[in-house]
Amino acid sequence: MVIIAGLILVFAGATGSAVSFCTGKLHTALQGKTGRLCTGLIMFAAAIWGLLIPAIQSGLPIEILAGIAAGIAAVTVVSRVELLPYNHNERALLVALTLHNVPEGLASGLAIGSGTASALPIIIAVAAQNIPDGAIAALAFSSAGESKRRAFALATLTGVIEFPAVIAGALSASIAEPIMPFLLSFAAGAMCLAAARQLTVIK
Repeated sequence: MVIIAGLILVFAGATGSAVSFCTGKLHTALQGKTGRLCTGLIMFAAAIWGLLIPAIQSGLPIEILAGIAAGIAAVTVVSRVELLPYNHNERALLVALTLHNVPEGLASGLAIGSGTASALPIIIAVAAQNIPDGAIAALAFSSAGESKRRAFALATLTGVIEFPAVIAGALSASIAEPIMPFLLSFAAGAMCLAAARQLTVIK
């Protein structure tokens, strides 16, 4: 069940990432200001509604603030690592979009590991969300100037992290559940910083 769930989540993200193969005027728009604007705004909305609000509902203020600060710091530090073969903004996107998938994978794994009846609905809900998530990631890399294949590959890679996250969540349900508010706010901070960088490069 855990392996199947992980594969479903990754496949859903890859399905959304296929938007990078669109052609013509739409592809041109995605690579320009329109793509960056849409991506940045959608990332902000996803960070707030999909990550930050659930974290606030289940965590303490100190957890939320610490998570946001840690997420911003992580993206800032890792995006400066020159070993990654992308420019500064692309590294920030890759890191943020990858980090934001970790809590989703953990949540699915936690549901399986705890044996709750809601495990299947949670997996279906996360998989459904991963389709637009994959599309957002692909649009982000397309608007950053990546080729269609490279945008698809990078967007798909950001979702692969959910596979080990599902396994980790299932194996450590009693440990991971208490820190979910921190992890959600951590991912929200990372996403907001990457979204801000998308918007600031629009001229």
